[in-house]
Amino acid sequence: MLEIELSVLSEPEALQVDSEVELLAVLRPSVDGLILEDAGHRATYLPSVWQQLPDPASFVRELKVKAGFARDYWSPGIRFYRYETMVIKAESAVP
Repeated sequence: MLEIELSVLSEPEALQVDSEVELLAVLRPSVDGLILEDAGHRATYLPSVWQQLPDPASFVRELKVKAGFARDYWSPGIRFYRYETMVIKAESAVP
């Protein structure tokens, strides 16, 4: 059995936040995917990553590491965008 899962991303929405505290307050666990951009670095986590990192603070810290920053990194130019996904699953018998 072959299982295929496709995540279709919505248009990213810029989050206007000035601190990590503000970011954590607006995140919607299990709903939001998150894109981080700063200093030529970029990383994203799909909403499905909340299954492994259900705590918003951990979700953001590990996304920073994925982007190449320290867990406590913050800068005035850091930008975040959230998006949602529509998941399409298909199964197929493999000979």
